[in-house]
Amino acid sequence: MFNIKKIKKQDYALLRSISLKLVDKYPYLVRQVSTNFILDKKHNEFERHGVYTLILNAKLEQEFINKSLPQLFIIKDILVWNKKENRYEPIELDIMEGMLAGYSLKANVRELDLSRIDVSRVKEQTFENHEQEELANIIGDVDDKIRSYLSLESSFKIIIPEGTFYVIKNLGDGDYISIDKLGRVYEMTHDPYEVKCIYKKKEDYFDSIKNNGI
Repeated sequence: MFNIKKIKKQDYALLRSISLKLVDKYPYLVRQVSTNFILDKKHNEFERHGVYTLILNAKLEQEFINKSLPQLFIIKDILVWNKKENRYEPIELDIMEGMLAGYSLKANVRELDLSRIDVSRVKEQTFENHEQEELANIIGDVDDKIRSYLSLESSFKIIIPEGTFYVIKNLGDGDYISIDKLGRVYEMTHDPYEVKCIYKKKEDYFDSIKNNGI
């Protein structure tokens, strides 16, 4: 599911330049852009081209994690000048509990002019309302124990050849538990790449949570 892409000096330079431009609004990002914390990056095949997940040093996460912030949001409309194409390229940053967890960029980093970064129109994107409504209709009424176990607030839709899925539990490292529109529950793993139906009925999955906490 993930293709490892060795992170390079220009990747750190890009992320550091952007974090410095965003320091007034997101001061906690600057310290995170280091070789000690960001160890590598990998391309997420569940997502569109140019979407990367950052491999973080788990030993240092407690220094940066901030549970008072949303579990997941995206900083959008960061613009960096592309010298080759003579235009601005959009970049998005994925922030998970205050940590820089990934980014989206279609262009080659070597083509970018890091002295020309425009953050004047940045905005935050959270889970879209219409998708939240779709998921709520699929999930139905569930008790608080089930809701506390799931990751519904940070859910997102995945559209891949195997179908359309809504993430309901983030297992970490790009692995998910998801549900489809028919209420079937799936385990989605990247190593090996697999989308496997583990419960044909959501009720069976919810019963497992209530009875076993899994």
